[in-house]
Amino acid sequence: APEVMARLLGCGAGAGRAAAVGAASAAAALAWPLALRAAHRNPPRWSSTHSALRDVIIAPLTEEWAFRGCLLPLLLLSGSRPVSAALFSAAAFAAAHLHHHVATWLACKGGRLPPGLVAGAAAQLGVTGAFGLAAAALTLATGSPISAVAAHAVANAVGLPSGRRPRRR
Repeated sequence: APEVMARLLGCGAGAGRAAAVGAASAAAALAWPLALRAAHRNPPRWSSTHSALRDVIIAPLTEEWAFRGCLLPLLLLSGSRPVSAALFSAAAFAAAHLHHHVATWLACKGGRLPPGLVAGAAAQLGVTGAFGLAAAALTLATGSPISAVAAHAVANAVGLPSGRRPRRR
């Protein structure tokens, strides 16, 4: 039922404030990558409306519901300390994002890993782990996973710059 989903996502009293805190926190944290994107005229690109909806709406809602709306409260209810629960949920979130690199590894022929695969996987773990920890902290601070959903949506919309300057024509 929609009411149950809304309650699980923290859509009750204070949800608007929690969403604003999450979005503002992510915007502040991502100010530097956003400035780099603007300076290099390197906006995030999606291959389709479907992928934009997936990245900015569907992924934040489903992932934050799973990791901050379900896992984090279950860990707290089981007696975990907030810091331990936040760290565990962040680690699980990071591990869940390794599928991109695992798929590449499984597709390797002849046992040779593509250059940068291990470094890319380590970077993926670091970035998603740090974000997962921040999302858990937002959820614990606001009492609502909506703050993490908003932060996740902003982070995915901004994306990270490639670090490469555009080619001159």
